[in-house]
Amino acid sequence: MISEINIKNFKSIVDLTLPLSNINIFIGENGCGKSNILEAVAFLSLALGKGIDNESLFSKGVRNAKPELIFNSFKGDQQRKKVSFEFRVDSEKTERVTVEVGDRNEAIFPEWRVVFNDRRRHLIQQLNMIPKDTLRKILDDKFKTISELDPSLEDFFKKIEIENSSIWTDFAIFTPNALALRGFQVDSQKEPLGIFGENLDVLLSSLSTDEKNTLDEYKHLVSWLEEFEFDEIDAYKLKGYKTGRSKSRLYFRDKFMQKKNNIFSAENSNEGVLHILFHLALFISKQTPRFFAIDNIETALNPKLCRNLIKIIGKIAIESEKQALITTQNPAVLDGLNLNDDRQRLFVVKRNDDGYTQIERIKIKPQTNGDQLKLSEMWMRGQLGGLPNNF
Repeated sequence: MISEINIKNFKSIVDLTLPLSNINIFIGENGCGKSNILEAVAFLSLALGKGIDNESLFSKGVRNAKPELIFNSFKGDQQRKKVSFEFRVDSEKTERVTVEVGDRNEAIFPEWRVVFNDRRRHLIQQLNMIPKDTLRKILDDKFKTISELDPSLEDFFKKIEIENSSIWTDFAIFTPNALALRGFQVDSQKEPLGIFGENLDVLLSSLSTDEKNTLDEYKHLVSWLEEFEFDEIDAYKLKGYKTGRSKSRLYFRDKFMQKKNNIFSAENSNEGVLHILFHLALFISKQTPRFFAIDNIETALNPKLCRNLIKIIGKIAIESEKQALITTQNPAVLDGLNLNDDRQRLFVVKRNDDGYTQIERIKIKPQTNGDQLKLSEMWMRGQLGGLPNNF
């Protein structure tokens, strides 16, 4: 698990350290830098993986921009032409990475150069560029066997694969929307679940028996839902149950409707059930990233539903060893958090007098004058911060 990330010189972030756990909720006024935090982490994930270009940035959910907008550009400050990161995995040694713009500094589509300040991380990247079978043959030819060179090398190769594939390179910012969830939008090619919700039907159909059973435990979140189905051969479409151009093969049964007519397609469903299934599947499935972000998790959800969803995914995240960065503008989301559990964390994001993005972690409920207030009430009363004060 990623235990800490330090970000320097990325958009509105000058110098920011994130102490992370399983569930990390970020609140704050519009434009304070919540999404910038998520994008900085996505930027780092690309630097540690395949490299940075416009197509890769889009696939991660990052808004593309010229370097002048990626780097800090505050009044009175000299603009620095690089972004730097430090991070810890499971509280181990800090790794350092710097991303610089290449010679095409002023270009609309710049070249990005990644510099590894840590020799071990640099070696990992170089080794990753060589096919594993080829590298093993080279080592075998020169040193007879890998074990004679270094008995721990096999574990080292495994660690490389875990660090780069399982944690960093799969990271993405998910922002599900109705068009993608209903099968009308296919912009993202990320598999098995697109960053906008594409292929939700395929992911649900590929859940293991245990994962499906876990998902079934939470169907009660949708009061009318009897069952959902994946129509593998698209037979329901031929019977007229899907009349639009949706590519989704996801269907629902409404327990309040007559049995012979109680089935309808994702294109006819309400947004709430699609978003609920999306979030649950994202946390439950072993096929989805171990480390990811969700921007505006409250989209299309009732406040009470938001509260219960956070309670549930907080539990699932620990069981499935998932780690999520989540932004929200809905106070009800906070009521689903248990601040007594260090694996659930709340951060208030704000900008200081110079415009720099900063965070404050709320570890316990602030003291009140004897009132028994929910976190949502405390936020709306201004006791947590993270509210606009310009009107």
